[in-house]
Amino acid sequence: MRVNDGAALERQVKQAFGAGAAIPGVKTAFDVGKAGAASLHRVSIDVADDELADRIGDSLDLTLAVAPNYALVLAGGDVAKRAEATLAASGRPAAGVEPIAGLEAAAAPLLDYASAVAAVAPAARGAEAARTAKSGLMDLRVRPIDRGFATRLSIDSGVLKAAAALAAPERPLGPGGVPLPEVPPGFPIPLPR
Repeated sequence: MRVNDGAALERQVKQAFGAGAAIPGVKTAFDVGKAGAASLHRVSIDVADDELADRIGDSLDLTLAVAPNYALVLAGGDVAKRAEATLAASGRPAAGVEPIAGLEAAAAPLLDYASAVAAVAPAARGAEAARTAKSGLMDLRVRPIDRGFATRLSIDSGVLKAAAALAAPERPLGPGGVPLPEVPPGFPIPLPR
């Protein structure tokens, strides 16, 4: 994944998962190695589900590789070697490899259509929020790689604003997360005595 500031992401991850912020069942080890320009951090998640533990083992071991412009999450194999190879090829088109599938969608027109067809108020709010951003495109590409597929998902700020508007409650929330009653315009909500 491309990031604007790998060092800032690394600081946020260390703050969120560092020694003072212990999460039950999650063990972290920071700066366990280097892969090119990337620092490697290990995350081990204990598996509580017996059925899942039979399939993947007692823990899920992940490595987060953070470089100045990229962040990778890797599992299994020689993660340092794979991270270095991925970072070396990042940002350059692979010769002769064309995407086998792609999807590009604009949030505002898509949500306008959804609100017109289904008359759903949140969709209209999402479309308006998407229009406030410079761009509201989502682009998904899938291309073949050795032993699998690589996906690339690009989301502009308009899509994120639309998602936030869709997730927001329709009515403002009062104390304790209880929706406030609908009041016609011009009528104040009485204060409790």
